[in-house]
Amino acid sequence: MLLQLGEHNLEYTAEDSGFLDWNHLCRYTETKRLWQDLLERWATWDGTWLSIFKIPEIHFFWLGTHEVSWLWRTTVPLFISRRRLARKKIFQQRATTDWCLDSGGFTELSKFGHWTITPREYVNEVRMYMLLGRMKWAAIMDHMCEDFILQKTGKTILEHQLMTVWNYLELMSLAPDIPWTPVIQGFDIADYHRCVDIYSQHGIDLSTLHVVGVGSVCRRQSTKEAAEIIKS
Repeated sequence: MLLQLGEHNLEYTAEDSGFLDWNHLCRYTETKRLWQDLLERWATWDGTWLSIFKIPEIHFFWLGTHEVSWLWRTTVPLFISRRRLARKKIFQQRATTDWCLDSGGFTELSKFGHWTITPREYVNEVRMYMLLGRMKWAAIMDHMCEDFILQKTGKTILEHQLMTVWNYLELMSLAPDIPWTPVIQGFDIADYHRCVDIYSQHGIDLSTLHVVGVGSVCRRQSTKEAAEIIKS
């Protein structure tokens, strides 16, 4: 398997007897310098060091952060929400690392029950954030499908899936030059398969795209359940 971090490709094997679970890994990252320290070690140590981890196959790891300043203070690839970037009116610095933009959909829907910005406004925001440089892609304005989100919006999983697909189509129409990443939404495995079919019915073959997001998985209590959804 391969862990890709920036320009570093480190190999490790799933057969290694050593094991360090993600909870232990997360506790380690609470030490000084947090994830940055850990990822810099991954990028500089010999690849055999990774054999102590039983990590699923990872092709690229984007570190989620709420710290906007990390964009110009580290070389670790980052994933950051537009809701954090929106707090800054002017960016005098430029990114020193590759990064991707999260649309902030969970906060939008969980707080307000709907998106408070229009697709065109989102396009304008993304263009401004792209001036930071090195943005690789931006997530669309998707609709999560957890039960408490559905209660907030008063809509069904199918309606959320349709709005997610329609948003991708609208953003692609408004700004085809921006590297949008579509997201498949659902809650059960069958839901996600249906969402893929909806994209297909609208002329979008997700298998041809470089990156596709899988939504409504990060707050599940079962890592196994999330893995089964992604594998399916």
